[in-house]
Amino acid sequence: MTPAEVQKNLKIGEKALANLASQDYSKEKLEDFLKKLITDQKIGTGDLLWPLRVALTGKQGSPNPFEVAWVLGKKEVLARIKTAIAKLQD
Repeated sequence: MTPAEVQKNLKIGEKALANLASQDYSKEKLEDFLKKLITDQKIGTGDLLWPLRVALTGKQGSPNPFEVAWVLGKKEVLARIKTAIAKLQD
């Protein structure tokens, strides 16, 4: 993927997660929500989940992004996605 494609997909994820209600921020609901987002946006699973994993952990290999997002919490997840998007603009 190009940096522009990664940035685009992170923005899709960021916007969707920002609108997810706090009470729906469980590992299971995050997984269902992001899988539906992938289907609805017609993007590849890895095209969203791989950049999301790297944005959240700084690593290519980590626990799945649903678990990481749940552990970090909504506020931290959104902050890390914003940071990753900003780094792609440099």
